[in-house]
Amino acid sequence: VGDVLSYYLDSQLKELILSTAEERANVIQLAQTLGYQPKASIASVVDLDVYQLLPATGTGTDVRPDYSYALSIKENMGVQSSAANIEFKTLSPIDFNFSSSFNPTIVTVYSVDGDGAPIYYLIKKTVHAQAGETKTVDFTIGDPEKYAKVLLPDNNIVSIDSVVDSDNNIWHEVDYLAQDTIFKKVKNVATNDPELSAYNTSVPYLLKLLKVPRRFIKRLRSDNKYELRFGDGIIGKKLGDDPSNFLYTKAYGQVPQNTTLTVTYTAGGGLASNVHANTITSPRNVEFDMDTTGLDGGLLAIVKQSLATNNIQSATGGANSETVDDIRNNALAYFGA
Repeated sequence: VGDVLSYYLDSQLKELILSTAEERANVIQLAQTLGYQPKASIASVVDLDVYQLLPATGTGTDVRPDYSYALSIKENMGVQSSAANIEFKTLSPIDFNFSSSFNPTIVTVYSVDGDGAPIYYLIKKTVHAQAGETKTVDFTIGDPEKYAKVLLPDNNIVSIDSVVDSDNNIWHEVDYLAQDTIFKKVKNVATNDPELSAYNTSVPYLLKLLKVPRRFIKRLRSDNKYELRFGDGIIGKKLGDDPSNFLYTKAYGQVPQNTTLTVTYTAGGGLASNVHANTITSPRNVEFDMDTTGLDGGLLAIVKQSLATNNIQSATGGANSETVDDIRNNALAYFGA
């Protein structure tokens, strides 16, 4: 009996130390305690060339591209690969009207008339894309519960894209529940910043510090599914527990109550997402973000239909879920950094 008890005592002690633990659930918990977030799936990434046709304007020597028809596309544009039907999506907006040394727009002549004058130009931009398919799931939340949590159904989730409740409140992901601010990327326009918008040709986006009383963290389980965990602040409680009061709150964020949470996330990745070159060629789920006032509707339709993509290099970096040794070593490196 003493020998058996000693064996199990040694085993329990071993599972409490990251460098010696072997059970996946324990290694994940210890890694998350050190601040490292193990990955259920790792998506491949690729530089994706995006093309569109642009009509010519002007006559004679004054012929030039008509940039009023330059497309502006929201991020998360879906692009499907012909290899194994792997889905990719863009990681940033695409604005063909903007060009700089770090984000150039390449212009070439696409077609000419009988006199050699350009009719259409072909313009190209390069954007980073990541493997993964966008999915949504709804959770009905009733009475408030401190540190409430919901379980996402997929076991190959790459990222949480958004969490919005039925009152259109946005819930933000943070590294830990005590973190009450985040940096948010916003377009550098006059409505966001009247002063800095004068420099939007060289600085298209700004970072804004955002207070986030509605926030959550995600935690990986041993079955490779993610839980979203919320804080302990319940609206209507005494002053010290009310997260809507920024000066006196002691809470770790609000708790969703009597609402429906819509969670949008990216699932996919894995080894299969390392597709070959010249296969990511089918754009889909395209959302435009541009002012079309005064533009010819037929010509605009031709321009939108001309949208095309291609990857001249293979997508790389995709991998399945991290092994126990991967999690252990990455957590130790994360903590040291």
